[in-house]
Amino acid sequence: MAKKKKVKDISNQTLAALLAIAIIISLLGTLFVVQRTQKITYISGAAIEQDTATLTATIETTTAINFTYETLNWSTGQIASGNANCTLATNDTSLDSGCKNFSVISRPLQIDNLGNQNVSLNLSTGKTGITLFGGSANLDSYMWAMGENETGVCLTAGGSGNGFENTTWSSVSTDPITACPWFNAGDTKDSIHLDIKLVIPSDASTGTLSDTITAVAETI
Repeated sequence: MAKKKKVKDISNQTLAALLAIAIIISLLGTLFVVQRTQKITYISGAAIEQDTATLTATIETTTAINFTYETLNWSTGQIASGNANCTLATNDTSLDSGCKNFSVISRPLQIDNLGNQNVSLNLSTGKTGITLFGGSANLDSYMWAMGENETGVCLTAGGSGNGFENTTWSSVSTDPITACPWFNAGDTKDSIHLDIKLVIPSDASTGTLSDTITAVAETI
C-alpha cells in the first residue's frame, strides 16, 4: 500500500512541472509577438518619399521706340507784311510778330523707349531748311533741340551724365546723328522731347510744306 502512494505523488509533481513549463512557453510566445509587432510598426512609420517640381519662364528682349506725340501742324498762315521771316516753334506761348494766322503749338514731339533694352537713339530729317522752304537761304532756318521728360533718361555712352547731343537749337541733319547714346528703358526714365523751330523766309515757297523726322533705335 505504501508503494502505490509514492507513485501517485510523483505523477502530481510531474503535472505541476509541465504546467509551469507551459506557462513559461506561453509568456515567451506573447513577448515575442509583442516585440515583433513593435518592430514592424516602427519600420512602417519611418518610410519617407521625396519628389521635386520645376518651373521656367523666359523674358524676351524687346527693342522698341515710339513717337508718342508725332504730329506738328501749324495750320495755314503767312508772313506778316513788312517782315523778313516768321518764326514758329514748339515751345511758343504766343504767335511771333512776323507770323500771321498760324496756330500756336506749345507741345514738342515726344519719343518713348517702349522696350526693355537701353538703346542708342539716332535722328535724321528728310529735308534741310533750304529744301523745305525754298526762298532766301540766309533768312530761313530749320532747327531742333532735345531734352528730358524724366530725369536720367539720356546718358553718355559710358552710362553717366547728360548724353543729349543738342540741348540748344541747332540745325537739323539729313544724315543720322546720335541724339542720345544711352536712351534708358526704365519705366520712370524713358521719355524725351524733341522741340522744332522753323524760321520761314518771306519769299518761301507757297503751298503745304512738310517733312519727315526719322528715329532709329540700336540696342547697346
